[in-house]
Order: sequence, then structure tokens, then C-alpha cells
Amino acid sequence: LLVVCPHLAESSGSWTYRDPEGPNTWKHHFKDCGGYEQSPINIVPKDTLFEPGLADLVVNYENNVSAKLFNNGHTVQATFLTGKSDISGGNLTSRFRALQMHFHWGSKNSRGSEHQVGGRKFPLEIHIVHYNAEKYLSASEALKKGDGLAVLGILVELQAQDNPVFSGIVDNLEKVRYKDNEIILPYLQPFSFLPHDIAQYYTYRGSLTTPGCYESVQWFVFNHTFPISQVQLDKFRDLFDGVKQNTKKLPLGDNYRPVQPLHARSVIRSFSKYD
Repeated sequence: LLVVCPHLAESSGSWTYRDPEGPNTWKHHFKDCGGYEQSPINIVPKDTLFEPGLADLVVNYENNVSAKLFNNGHTVQATFLTGKSDISGGNLTSRFRALQMHFHWGSKNSRGSEHQVGGRKFPLEIHIVHYNAEKYLSASEALKKGDGLAVLGILVELQAQDNPVFSGIVDNLEKVRYKDNEIILPYLQPFSFLPHDIAQYYTYRGSLTTPGCYESVQWFVFNHTFPISQVQLDKFRDLFDGVKQNTKKLPLGDNYRPVQPLHARSVIRSFSKYD
């Protein structure tokens, strides 16, 4: 899958999360980044629409997958090396095959997530990316199609103790500390990274959150969060955005795109009551 679509969410051309090539400039170099269905967004619960007939999201993941953990200079990504995990249900019309998971985090605990809920920012957000394998032969073919991708967004909160689910990732981050570092994880359990209640979610039409910002994503952002400890979160902040030999490399963090205007879109929720 990495060969077919190395970073999936990226496009050729130079871009960063910092000026002078930061998010405010992306639309000048990648036209879709200036579109009207861009992600992430601030989800305002009172403005969302409850849809009683919305089907449950069906997550059919393998118990264990092997994955390539890779620092691409923008994030750390675990690309699944087997293709038997998929999701369906919700408002999806096909089965979508799981490709990879990656992370967005802040240099401070007060920021880091891409999506916000009622204006609240979280210190980290997990994205699990899928493509429409029933309709398209490859992820690269699906990338620019309106029904090509589906992404699960998991908002992460701090807790006092370590979360053992994160151990398989964070215990190996030292081995991918610099850009282009990679290792193989023989055992990864993607399902374990989902919150305890996946029946409650928000869903909307959106885009990739990195260039080329293609508006090809059905987003599912879960209402319940997932925990991480401060010690585990700090290990993400020890990563760098450049190769080891680069004297100008900087800490990899604050790798989130600011929220984008909702415009005419609706955000649907699968549950009747919200806090």
C-alpha cells in the first residue's frame, strides 16, 4: 500500500505547518485547499443534525496487523501491510479498506487536534484512513474521487496512567525520531485505538487535511475520546521534521491544520442527546 500511495494525504510540492509555507499559503499552491468542503472543522454540537435512521458504523478490523511505522517529516504514520481490515455502515455506500493511521499533536497540551468540538482543542488526534476498495482499484485512484476516502477521527485526552494501547507506537518512536526513519511493527491492533463507544459519532463531507486537500473524504469523528498519558504524549514531541544530519531540523509538533469554514455543509450526529 505504501508503494501505491506513499503518504496518501500528501501532494508533490513543498509545504509545512510553519511560515513561510504554512497552512495559510497552501491554497496558493494546491487549488483544492481553497475549496468549500475543507477539513478540519469546529463541530458545534447544537448546530449538528440528529439522523435517527443513520446506520451503525461497522468496523471490521483484523485483530493484529503488521505495519510500517514511518516519520515522513509531517507526522508519524503506521501503514498497514495487510489489506483485510475495513469499515462500512454509517452513511457509506461501500466497504472502505483500512490503509494507515497517523497522528496530529501540539507542542502544548492546549492544542494539537485538528477537529474541535464546541471550540475545544485536544492535545492529540488519531486519523485512520480508508479507501473505497469496492469501487476503486487502488488508494491512488480513489484519492481524488468524491466517494473515494473515509477517515475515522479519534480525539485524545490526557489521563494520569499510561494507556497500554499506545505502548506499541510510543515505545518505538525513538526509532523513527528523524524524517525518513522507519521500522516494521509486527503486531498492531488498530481496533484498540477506537473509543469504547463507536456508536456515537459526527459525520460530514470534507477533505484531506494536508495538501492537496482533495475533497474526497467522508469524516467520522467520534463523540467519545481516547486516553493517553503525559509521558506517552511527550514522546511524540521528541520527534523531528528533518533527517538526522540536517542541522536546521525542528521538533515535529503543532502538525495540525487550523479549522476551516463549514460553508453550506451539515454535520450529522448518530446520537440524540449531546452534552
